[in-house]
Amino acid sequence: MVIKVDDKRKSEISSSTKQFPKRLYASITVGKQPMNFQLNSGVTCNVISLSMLERCLGKVQLKGTTRVLKMYNKATTSTNALKDYLKAELERLESESILKVVTEPTPWVSNMVIVRKPTGKLRICIDPKDLNKATRRSHYPIPTIDEILPDLREARVFSVFDVRNGFWHVVLNKESSLLTTFITPFGRRRWLRMPFGLTSAPEEFQQRQHRVIENLPGVVAIHDDILVIGNGATREEAQRDHDVKVHALMRRCREKNTTLNADKVKLSCNEVTFMGHLLTDEGLKPDPDKVRAILEMPKPTDVAAVRRLIGFVNYLQRFLPNLSGVYEPLRKLTHNDTAWRSTEEQQLAFDTMKQLVGEVTILKYYQPSEELTLQCDASEKGLGAVISQNGQPLAFPNRALSRAEVNYAQIEKELLAVLFGLEKFRQYTCGRPV
Repeated sequence: MVIKVDDKRKSEISSSTKQFPKRLYASITVGKQPMNFQLNSGVTCNVISLSMLERCLGKVQLKGTTRVLKMYNKATTSTNALKDYLKAELERLESESILKVVTEPTPWVSNMVIVRKPTGKLRICIDPKDLNKATRRSHYPIPTIDEILPDLREARVFSVFDVRNGFWHVVLNKESSLLTTFITPFGRRRWLRMPFGLTSAPEEFQQRQHRVIENLPGVVAIHDDILVIGNGATREEAQRDHDVKVHALMRRCREKNTTLNADKVKLSCNEVTFMGHLLTDEGLKPDPDKVRAILEMPKPTDVAAVRRLIGFVNYLQRFLPNLSGVYEPLRKLTHNDTAWRSTEEQQLAFDTMKQLVGEVTILKYYQPSEELTLQCDASEKGLGAVISQNGQPLAFPNRALSRAEVNYAQIEKELLAVLFGLEKFRQYTCGRPV
């Protein structure tokens, strides 16, 4: 027996064994264009009527999209220990209008990621690696620590504030919100506020931060950290200046609906940690926690450990003269054509480097009105420079020579050191006598 389909889409059985089954087609609209698709169930005969199929399955219309790729990720499996927390956290974020349940088709579906905070709490994020490939960045400038150091020349009092859940202060429009859809064991959700992980999130948030502190002198915002600087010739004068600026910041935060984290406030301090450095009324110091981490690091036993050590130590480069020359024996071990070996030369370099780290120098803040001195030097394997005012150093940049630069004549190396120093301190040396 075979199945035949008449023009009225009704199935009937024919007892003729000489006839072959006719193909079944369904009309589906794709991008407003009706198209016929052949139905293939993988069997040679069908005894279920089309009308019954339609009643059971319903009619589906595919919605067209202008995107070439459609990204979908399978829901990640959460452990039983986290499942109850995850459900409660999703419900909390929905009640606070941070998340919204998604029922309609969406062009992008990302995986969910659960991250543990330093406080021990868990944070729900997404893994938008595929979405980031198709996202255009806003390329908004993010300040660095070097840009704010000249503003600290008369600083005596500091305060640091943390914006609570900073990215969630940025509201997404519906089109952008649908792109942030992610899959959970309890269905799909989309972010109504900016989630962590998007390639453009830091720049979009930095742009909002600048609008919040616009025209507030002595207030600096980098990412979710806000620094208030109290200037003055004496501590009392700086405290009064600081208090006026803090009150102005509080009013602005209230106007812009910016929520600060009360647990992370550091108010009216002589020194504060900001952007990985210790800002004091005496000058710039390295973060004590980072120094301690370097001093406690064991001797490297492979190339990966050497690279990790050099990466940590390079953070202190501005505080340590001739640092690159000291760790050069260790750096050579990272070359692809160099076999791993641990000799007395590497041990001496490791011990000397740790000794330097334990004796870091306090750096002076830049004073535009004072004379600027730049001293440069070149050795067989590295370049070094120091910029100072009245004999007090501002920084000690240095770097190793490349394999090609090692072959330069000494006079060329000396000139290269001068060029290196001028370019490294461009924000200080450009447009003024040195």
